[in-house]
Formats: sequence, C-alpha cells, structure tokens
Amino acid sequence: MSRVLVIERADEHGSALQRLLSVNGHDVVLTDEGLDGWVRLTEDHYDLMVLDLQVVESNPLDFCRRAKERKPFMPQLLLSSEGEAPEVIRALEAGASSYCVKPVNPFELAARAEALMRLKNDLEWNEKILRFGDNLVDLQTYHVFRNGRCLDISGVVLDLLKYFIKHQGEMVTRNDLLRDVWGCQVNNVTRTVDMHVSKLRRKLERDPRNPRHLVTVQGKGYRFIP
Repeated sequence: MSRVLVIERADEHGSALQRLLSVNGHDVVLTDEGLDGWVRLTEDHYDLMVLDLQVVESNPLDFCRRAKERKPFMPQLLLSSEGEAPEVIRALEAGASSYCVKPVNPFELAARAEALMRLKNDLEWNEKILRFGDNLVDLQTYHVFRNGRCLDISGVVLDLLKYFIKHQGEMVTRNDLLRDVWGCQVNNVTRTVDMHVSKLRRKLERDPRNPRHLVTVQGKGYRFIP
C-alpha cells in the first residue's frame, strides 16, 4: 500500500482526491495546514506529496526544496492557481515532479498521482533501490536513507547490512555471519554479532526492541525481512 500526503484546502476538492486515492488502495493523509503538513512529512514515510502552494503561508517553493532534501525519492505533485510559465519553471526547479493549475478535475489529479507513483516504483526497480519500512538502500552504492536522510552506516555494520540483503528471507546463524562478514572460524558463542546487529537495528528499525526487519530466530540466528 502506498502512502500519500495531501496538503490541500479543506474543501470538496481535497476530500474528493482523498476518496479517489483511498478507493484505489492508497493510505491518504489529508491536512489543510502547511506547518502540520511539514511535521507529518518529517515524521513518517510517504510515496507521494500533493501540495497546494496556496496552503503554505510563507515561501511555498522553499517548502518544496526542503521536502526534496528530506525526501529525495518522493515525487511532488504541486497545485497552484498560477499557471504562467515562470511560476511553473520555478516550481519544477524547486523539486516538483508535476504541476497542475487549479481548478483541476479530481479524477485527472488522481490519475496524475497514480502515474507519479508508478514512475517512482519503476525508477526504484530500474535503479536497483531496495525499500523497506522508512528506509531506502541504493544497491549500487549502498547509500542508506531513512526518511530521506542519508545514514552514517560504515565498516562492519555496513558489511553486515550487505550480507543480510544478499540473504534476505533466509535464516543465517551467528557462525555464518562470523565466517562470512568477520572472516572468523569460531565455534563458540560470541556477543560480537549480537552487538553489531543491535547497532544496525538502531539505524533501521522504528522500534529496535521489537524489530520488524532484522528479526531474531530464537536459538539459531537472524532473518532479514524487507
């Protein structure tokens, strides 16, 4: 299920868009305040932002730029009553993926939103990007993003993440990890693996104490579930 943040005036137009996207199976969050929209944007993961520029009280294009910095892979569909070329160009330069001049038919707007989300998914596949939870991993560079911010993951912790991704869905033992990640031949129990898995959980999991992706297989090892 894709998540869509709609920052739009509290009128029939915004409600219609919310209904159309919800009917298509998307989780839609609707707010009519720019500040509230920014808080929601920074606190959760979204696959698309629909933004009415008139809702943002001051410097709406700066809002778009900052959103692009925080969520570089999230498309932005902007709405405005201004349709002159200079305004459209400035919006696209600020980070917009698409631009609609109001009034716009809600069915057309929903279709544009669907197209942007399909394109996002296609790009993630073509560029070999793995997404899970709030995280994005570029599988070519192994840059890791959480809620749009690049995480500082390096050394053995990064090697551990690479190994889990390569063996996603598989149960791997601590000895597997010691042998293949650390290059050690060890038969006794060690806390080294557990400590580094804990570090990785703190980077990637919403609740490291109740992990959803790096789960423990009791008495055996770990399993990575994207």
